Amino acid sequence: MSPQHQSLVKLIGPNDPAPLAERRAAVLAVLPVGVLLLDERGSLLEANPAAYSVLGLSETARSLTPLTRRITAPIGGAPVAPTDLPWQRALAGETVQDHDLAIAMPQPEAEWRLVTISARPFYDPASRATGALVIAFDRVQLLLRQTRVLDLPPYLQRVLSLLREGRPTADIARELNITLGTTRLYIKRLYARLGVRNRSQLMLRAMHLGLEPARI
Repeated sequence: MSPQHQSLVKLIGPNDPAPLAERRAAVLAVLPVGVLLLDERGSLLEANPAAYSVLGLSETARSLTPLTRRITAPIGGAPVAPTDLPWQRALAGETVQDHDLAIAMPQPEAEWRLVTISARPFYDPASRATGALVIAFDRVQLLLRQTRVLDLPPYLQRVLSLLREGRPTADIARELNITLGTTRLYIKRLYARLGVRNRSQLMLRAMHLGLEPARI
């Protein structure tokens, strides 16, 4: 478990004195990552504002069950079995680090996000029951802070440039002298890196992130 994760475990301890509890609430409110605490049945005990935003949860949500219908694998879009979800694995006693999931946001956003989730079992000394501590962050927001086009591998920069020119997959393969299958794989990697599912979303996301076409 990372030092940051250990700090969060301490941060959300349920037996804080009042001043410390107020400080804890203030810190959780401004964290850019989502922090959620589940009980042994998977009911949502506590979550900070970022958790609702990152996961597209309603403020009235009492569990993560409605979220499961909006989750797919980031590459290929296959459904994810409920037992494979990081928080379910944590409730079963497993620690899960940096698991990527594609999550469909509800209306009015109606977009897809690439969310990275870590989860671990959590023992609540107040109830003497086990639960799960879940940490989630939006991969694109991380890119927005840390990444521009120069941070993309050169091969992905070139593919992105050709996609932004409106070139079909077969033309890109010929231009870069690679196979059609390799070209499709590179496009899927771009989708995963930018948290999108199709070319239209990719173009919009690239513009949103300020990614300029690379010179080939």
